[in-house]
Amino acid sequence: MSKLYTSVEQLIGHTPLLELTHIEAAQQLQAKVLAKLEFLNRAALVVVDGNLSSETLGYLGRNVTAPIFADPVSVKKAHHL
Repeated sequence: MSKLYTSVEQLIGHTPLLELTHIEAAQQLQAKVLAKLEFLNRAALVVVDGNLSSETLGYLGRNVTAPIFADPVSVKKAHHL
């Protein structure tokens, strides 16, 4: 059973992280991809970098309602964006 809280203040700074193993496997990534589960504080902005595949960036573009800020990391990787 997960921990129960009695106050919203107890949740501040304890946002759960979920490892997205299906994306890691599909993209054959060496790194872990984590999603921060913001149920009470919806993201005002999503920040991504150019290391994500074009397919993943396209998925985010189609499914994310918050504004997306993309950092290409390098000029060479900017074509993904």
